[in-house]
Amino acid sequence: MAVGISWSWPYVVFGTILAATCLAPRAVHAEESTKSAAPAATPSSEPSFQASEHYVHHWLSLRPFTAVRISDDARRRETVAPQPGRVEVLVFLASWCQPCQRLMTDLLRLDRHYRPLNTDFIFVFSHDTPSDAANFVKDYGMSRAYLAGQDLLKSFGNPELPSIYVGDRHGWLANRYLKADTLAAAKLDRFLRYITAY
Repeated sequence: MAVGISWSWPYVVFGTILAATCLAPRAVHAEESTKSAAPAATPSSEPSFQASEHYVHHWLSLRPFTAVRISDDARRRETVAPQPGRVEVLVFLASWCQPCQRLMTDLLRLDRHYRPLNTDFIFVFSHDTPSDAANFVKDYGMSRAYLAGQDLLKSFGNPELPSIYVGDRHGWLANRYLKADTLAAAKLDRFLRYITAY
């Protein structure tokens, strides 16, 4: 009997050491998994679009305003106002602005395409001379262009050129593209396709 006991105690010691060795890492892993299971940070409740106080947040600034109409070398003052039931696209540009020049082909194509879909493109020349603006209108065959006054530019925070504002059929600002480029023109096309579909 004593012999049996003397042979069994090494197994007991070995088993104890083995158990301690195997269980210790599991405790560590369990602690780590508990830490990793901490609730993830919830997404910020702040909107992804941060409206700047320097730009209009709605279509309020396109109340009827007076601007100089440029057409066939003739310039006359007109009142411009959003028309109920029509989508209004207001484009700020200048004859000396090279990004504006690169954008004109796309914008005029969109103007022709969406005009039958109750959409008006209004081109507004910013910080330009009447003669240069008139030559630009003639060269590109623009249908509706105006020379902006300081009051209009101030109401839009003197937008960087070229800038595009889109008003929906209810007179609210629906989208805008500041310092627009050809990629913005493609985005404008997709947006107009959506907003004129109903």
